[in-house]
Amino acid sequence: MSGLDGQRGWADYWKADCAASCEPENPATAREIASLWQSWLSGFPDGSRILDVATGNGIVLAHAAVAARVRGHRFALTGVDLADIDPPRYVRNLDPALHAATFRGGVAAEELPFTDGSFDVVVSQYGLEYADLERALAEAARVLIPGGTLIWLAHADGSEIARQHRTQAEELAFLLAPGGPVESMQRIVGKLRAGRDPQEIAAALAACRTAAADFGRTYPPATIVREVLDGFAALVGRASAASADGLAGAVAEAARRLRAHRERIASLLDAVLTPDRLTRVRATLGTPPWTALKVEEVRVGAARSLIGNLITADKPPL
Repeated sequence: MSGLDGQRGWADYWKADCAASCEPENPATAREIASLWQSWLSGFPDGSRILDVATGNGIVLAHAAVAARVRGHRFALTGVDLADIDPPRYVRNLDPALHAATFRGGVAAEELPFTDGSFDVVVSQYGLEYADLERALAEAARVLIPGGTLIWLAHADGSEIARQHRTQAEELAFLLAPGGPVESMQRIVGKLRAGRDPQEIAAALAACRTAAADFGRTYPPATIVREVLDGFAALVGRASAASADGLAGAVAEAARRLRAHRERIASLLDAVLTPDRLTRVRATLGTPPWTALKVEEVRVGAARSLIGNLITADKPPL
């Protein structure tokens, strides 16, 4: 996977009005995660300067804003991300406090554009683990004041999030494989352009859907595959030779988005803190300039599903 392709995937994602990466479908679970972040951040004093690394559309900063308001406080909020981000532009229901926050895209966690000791707290949700661990954590330490705190919710090996995204990766590999549904749709568009027999076009579409159904039986529920094929079928049903150019553009754009999504998922799975990577984190945060390292599993929902490792550490006061 190229880093550029991965960033394009994330840029698409953040411009699609997504509040957070790995956002739970269950609203109760989303509220539980929000409550956890608010509890982790509620003890910081009025005026605390908080930096969110790999902020995306600023979901953790939104939780920080709520934690501050509950106590009648205000935090100074800053978010950076390697992707091209602009939450006030792309998020419809943005927390009002985030309109006063500072957001900067194109910023690598390994090279933070801030002076030493600029922040009281550095936070990250599914972010720091995408970077070079040692360099990113060294930068987090540099921009923290003496006595500052790191709070990091990281992708955990064996988490429900990792499992779901591995399943999605299988679906995308099927859709984008040579001779797979996307290529089949491109061939169908060619038949439409050539004015081929409608029955021949219908047979080609039926064969494509049969292959998708076979995949779904092997890898249920195959949600992405079903949605993509249903969308393709609807487009073909409305198309004609005269509108084939428009259909070709729609298929090409769908293929581009699927490839971007595949690269985004690949980058997520590469970022998971495997046992070896977690050992590296412990080694880095267990030595100066860090102290008070804690690593604990975070589980949510009625099933207590694992969603990540909560990693906290302090930079000792002078």
